Amino acid sequence: MATMSLRCKCGAFRGVVHSLSPDQGNRCVCYCDDCQAYAHYLGQAETVLDPSGGTDITPVTPSQIEITVGHETLSALRLSPKGLLRWYADCCNTPIANTVAWARMPFAGVVHAIMDPKASGTRREEALGPVRARVQGKFGKGPLPAGVSKSAPLAFFFRTARFVWKGFWGRKHQPSPFFHPTGKPRVKPKVLTPLERENLRKLCGP
Repeated sequence: MATMSLRCKCGAFRGVVHSLSPDQGNRCVCYCDDCQAYAHYLGQAETVLDPSGGTDITPVTPSQIEITVGHETLSALRLSPKGLLRWYADCCNTPIANTVAWARMPFAGVVHAIMDPKASGTRREEALGPVRARVQGKFGKGPLPAGVSKSAPLAFFFRTARFVWKGFWGRKHQPSPFFHPTGKPRVKPKVLTPLERENLRKLCGP
């Protein structure tokens, strides 16, 4: 098992993801307009998105994530009232991870921009495994890499379902850096207005 250091751009937020294995992962690149809009909202499109608008995301369980420095920088955003909780370090607007609003879900999609492989002493692929799917290509911009799916392949859903089921079985939703044991988010998320969301959508792919 490997660990991966987490560090925001300015260094005020730090942490670690424990017990990573390249075999357990379902690492993907997501081209959806929500992920693109989120990067633009943070002002981090150039560092978070690839040339086609994709975000490299690695699923882990919340219990694998430990914040060591910068708890006070933790913030959350929802692009719509029922959207994902998108966690970030507000000191420099570095994205951390995406979760659903239900605290018992043993899933957090960690965004590559928060990872610090050099500090971990390992290569990204050694700790996380390869990219196994490129999804939601219908929202991509310009030429897309080979193997991009317009939505998401069935194999990707099956791997995700298996990962979540194992997380439920092992009660890996806690301890969580994002939710109190009571189930409430550790910070109140900001929810974008429809106009704010639409203005961001204009910056995304079709």
